[in-house]
Amino acid sequence: MAVSDLLLGPYDVVIVDGQLLFTASQGARIAQRLAQRLLTFAGEWFANANYGVDYITNVFGAPADETLLAEAFRPALSTELETIVSITATVQNRGLSVRFVGVAPAGESVTGSALITTVDGGVVVSGIQITVDGVPVVIA
Repeated sequence: MAVSDLLLGPYDVVIVDGQLLFTASQGARIAQRLAQRLLTFAGEWFANANYGVDYITNVFGAPADETLLAEAFRPALSTELETIVSITATVQNRGLSVRFVGVAPAGESVTGSALITTVDGGVVVSGIQITVDGVPVVIA
């Protein structure tokens, strides 16, 4: 039996007619987990200070070296991907575009991207797109 995660909406778990919903596929599970890693700042979650991306120190506190910036995402991505084929980061105006390609533990091909920008002194992660085995997965 495949393992599912609780389905997450924009702000919380999804409940319909009093029932909790779960991810519909292994691809949706992988995509949701990767999206949560990208949306979480390292140190933000009390139970695991290493969960997420260290945006403050390793992304926006680092020199604008695109190779080093791409590597800042490796720890977060490697928790869900068995193999990371590539990670690229491109500095754009007041932000950073990140793209990655990898392979999940069960052999699924995974590609993804996100846009990280600064707005009014804060960091915003948006535009997360993840494809698993060629199928785009909708991220709530």
